[in-house]
Amino acid sequence: MAHSFLKPTVVVDTAIKLLQREIILPQLVWLNGIGDFAGKYQDTITIRVPARTVAHRRSLRGTGAARNLVTEDLTENAIPVTLDHDVYHAVALTDEELTLDIYDFAGQVLNRQIRAVAEDLENGLADTIAGANYSQNNMIVNATTSTMWEAIVDARRKLNDKYVDRNGRVLVVGSAVEAAFLKDDTFKRYDSTGDSPNSALRDATIGQVAGLNVVVSDALMHGDAYMFHPTAFIMATRPPAAPRGANFTSAASAAGLAIRWLMDYDYSATTDRSLVDTFVGYQSVVDPVDGFVRACKIRLTATSVAVSGTASVTAASGAGNTSKLTATTNWGEDVSSKATWVSSAPAKATVSSTGLVTGVAAGTTNITASFDGVTSANFAVTVT
Repeated sequence: MAHSFLKPTVVVDTAIKLLQREIILPQLVWLNGIGDFAGKYQDTITIRVPARTVAHRRSLRGTGAARNLVTEDLTENAIPVTLDHDVYHAVALTDEELTLDIYDFAGQVLNRQIRAVAEDLENGLADTIAGANYSQNNMIVNATTSTMWEAIVDARRKLNDKYVDRNGRVLVVGSAVEAAFLKDDTFKRYDSTGDSPNSALRDATIGQVAGLNVVVSDALMHGDAYMFHPTAFIMATRPPAAPRGANFTSAASAAGLAIRWLMDYDYSATTDRSLVDTFVGYQSVVDPVDGFVRACKIRLTATSVAVSGTASVTAASGAGNTSKLTATTNWGEDVSSKATWVSSAPAKATVSSTGLVTGVAAGTTNITASFDGVTSANFAVTVT
């Protein structure tokens, strides 16, 4: 085999270090790197997250029952997490590539594979954060570019009122919120150097506001920001078992992350195949009594929405009968699947909840999209 000089344990140790270096959001939440998923019903385990504890008081010099102490159990919330995705990147390398082109396997191959896996883990966690039930306890604050500071203070108070631990809280923001902060003279900026082994997280930390580190994530919608404690979200990973047919394979876990690397050889195509993967599951933490309270969403509301796309469809079914429109905020966010779409003349053409226009009868109709409380200008569609 072309890669007989590679030791699987060395490769996978390099892979896990690269993974830690590339990710941002997973370093800010509650991680479970291995977990006992083997044999679990529907691939689900229970992860225990520390619950809030309450102290008691008694009067001094009391008598009888007044002197009795109330004992409390140090409880943990049991949160089920299901492994439901296999995040992977596979690549095929011919003998010619291995012999003539690949001189640094870690840099030219493994690093790129790890980056792809890291981006998918990042996006999956971002979807979990964005999809949490913030409305359950009104853990949402709207803001404008001139009221970001007030919004941060209000979000901080919401977490305080729910007794969420202050230690470890973080503020993760999209690019539009980042720009609003960087243009604000009251924002405390600093050179985010330091000793963090995670260069991606270090580089993404742009400063502090209200005592919180501000971290930028490109995986978020541009106008979204989230203030949360690490126990608000869980990401669990587990490396798949080593297949018996692969001669070069190993798995590793570190800092709550787990990954597998394997390589085999397809002699019929004289090709090596390298695979990096992990099983992953995500969950937002809902407290048994209080519900979802460990995170607060801050929305930098859009000031305009624009509709674009093909302005003509046909009434006859078949090719040309539909047209997909796109709704974009002034922050550059594609909100087509989140906006409220309206057709002024549905007898001429209808529009779906995702912006798909379908011709019904010859004529014209005006299509609008509403998001963040603002409505786009009319987008005229002609039906022929």
